[in-house]
Amino acid sequence: MLWLEEPLDKHDYRGYRLLRQRVGIALAGGEMNSDLHEFRELILNQSLDILQPDATLSGGILTAKKIAAIAEAFGLRIAPHTWTNGLGLAANLHVMGACPNCEWAEFPYEPPGWTPQARDFFLKKPLMIDPDGYISVPSGPGLGVELDDEALVRYAKG
Repeated sequence: MLWLEEPLDKHDYRGYRLLRQRVGIALAGGEMNSDLHEFRELILNQSLDILQPDATLSGGILTAKKIAAIAEAFGLRIAPHTWTNGLGLAANLHVMGACPNCEWAEFPYEPPGWTPQARDFFLKKPLMIDPDGYISVPSGPGLGVELDDEALVRYAKG
């Protein structure tokens, strides 16, 4: 096991610090923290070993990159939470690709329900996992993925 993930409330900075001092495993969290200031508190309170910002929840790609840079300055790793959809995964993949302190990512893949096709239902081409368990950073314009206009219309109508 690499880490213990979010055993306490996301704002229990002191509790995380105390737990971190007492357990022999890395603590990870932050996937539901919503902005740079909350991550600042996690870092300054020495609450976690691994921060898990999600670009779709923590203020966007730029904020997630700032969080990663601050974490790197404090010798901390990041493992972005990407449990949303293909567009969110693409955004987080770009953050990960720009961060030397990122080795891991959490993304939806739990067949038979959570497959790349289910997660990326409104993308023209799903982001696929290679045989070694990796997903490449999309290289096209923008986030590197294309939206499926027909799927958007179909799901917009309910």
